[in-house]
Amino acid sequence: MQYSDTSTLDPATEQLLKQVLHYAKQKGITLEKIQSLYTEEGEQTVPLAAFASELSPSEGLCKYLKDHYDLTYAQIAALLNRDDRSIWTSINRAEKKHPGPFNPDSDIRIPVKIFADRSHSILEHVIIYLQEHFGYTIYKIAKLLNKKPSALYAIAKRGHAKE
Repeated sequence: MQYSDTSTLDPATEQLLKQVLHYAKQKGITLEKIQSLYTEEGEQTVPLAAFASELSPSEGLCKYLKDHYDLTYAQIAALLNRDDRSIWTSINRAEKKHPGPFNPDSDIRIPVKIFADRSHSILEHVIIYLQEHFGYTIYKIAKLLNKKPSALYAIAKRGHAKE
């Protein structure tokens, strides 16, 4: 599964992109910030911190969509290509673990549309997205998600085997 655009760039565009990235690096602008600016306007995204909380990936994703975008269970289910009863269960469990508004913040944002593909788990999608878009290692992803690298390695291996 490829999340990135595999089209080739002409030399002039590639040179311009290199200049922009060099300028951004000089000014201390992170790749994550550039990516967050690049996401399509109006595209629904979830901060990476939603997956680093005490909630399960499903609970964090569903609760964030409910709290931040004010979506109904049916809308979340349609967006994620899942049954609305499982969405209700995830949000109900999340409410018990984390009552009140759920507003994790992070410069790294994951597009919600990638989770509609049911061939991978939510966490597999997150790991593959971070590896393909940011070139992050499993160790770096584990630090960002407050998880053990060995556990994420197994999840990533399973996710890549499905591709």
